[in-house]
Amino acid sequence: MASLKQRPNSPFYYIQFKDAHEHWKTKKTKYRIGVPQDDKDARAHCAHQTAHEKSARAANPSEKWDEWVSHFFITHCANPVTRGGYEQSWSWLRSYLEEIEVNVPSQLTHVHCFNYIQWRLTHGVTKRKIKQSTALRDIKVLRLLMTHAVKNQWANGNPCLRMGIRRVPPKEKEEFTDEQIEKIFAKLPQKEKDWRYVAFRIALETGCRLGETQIDFRNIDFKRKTITFVDPKGGKPYTTILPDSLLPMLEKIRKTKAQYTVEINETSSTRFSNFLRKIGLKSHSFHCTRVTFVTRCHRQGIEASKVMRMVNHSSETVHKIYQRLTADDLKPFANLVQFPQPK
Repeated sequence: MASLKQRPNSPFYYIQFKDAHEHWKTKKTKYRIGVPQDDKDARAHCAHQTAHEKSARAANPSEKWDEWVSHFFITHCANPVTRGGYEQSWSWLRSYLEEIEVNVPSQLTHVHCFNYIQWRLTHGVTKRKIKQSTALRDIKVLRLLMTHAVKNQWANGNPCLRMGIRRVPPKEKEEFTDEQIEKIFAKLPQKEKDWRYVAFRIALETGCRLGETQIDFRNIDFKRKTITFVDPKGGKPYTTILPDSLLPMLEKIRKTKAQYTVEINETSSTRFSNFLRKIGLKSHSFHCTRVTFVTRCHRQGIEASKVMRMVNHSSETVHKIYQRLTADDLKPFANLVQFPQPK
């Protein structure tokens, strides 16, 4: 059991406890000896640490994070890119949980989850400032893990649910212009030998996401001219059309005996963004290909329901986010509606 200690010449309480490896440790607290409120808070802190120790000792060794999390990702993430992203988030979560000595799901509290966001924004050596959306992505992964833990009766509840944190609205994605598309092609002269060129063309001409550009050739029907995305976002497979413009490139890649159209990993999005930044397209990202495809489909007068089917959108609200039609696109319809005019 944890206990409060005093040290000569120190006005603060110290707490003695056992860590996850059953080793005794002593830590200084922020509570001052002889201050009524601090005395009360120090005893409460000690009681909390005792409960924490009992919870850790009562847990089965198989409940510890390292015993099951990796297997969870393997069995629940068929898409290797998705799994890579989850594992990247888990590496940060694992560091945090080790630091606060939360070794099993039953020890995790709402306060731990809430405090992680600030911890994530201030830890790690990175060139760019970490965004809150990155920390919230990690919390999403932790929420999935805790849901699994609750189902296995390793925790009484999921403290990651209903945290009441307002999500920061994502920055609106830009549409690629013809000039910008030509500039990207010019900067990727190796064509089929460059994964960026292949992924960009597939996404631009089908509207799929970056991770979905890695297509197994077994899922491409060259006779019927269709592509089947077996593990898209949302998890429900769908089949869409294969544009004639992509046939020569895909046939050329298939002749190399490659299994996939292109190899994508968890760093591909960042690497492509860096490429765009270097050629002067700082406000763009790979996902702008999807915005461009959807917008141009609508500009051609294709019905919204058919465009949604092509890009696998089930929600009209989500679909509208991808449209970048301007007032100029509406000019051909300006005089179609006529009314009686005053004399």
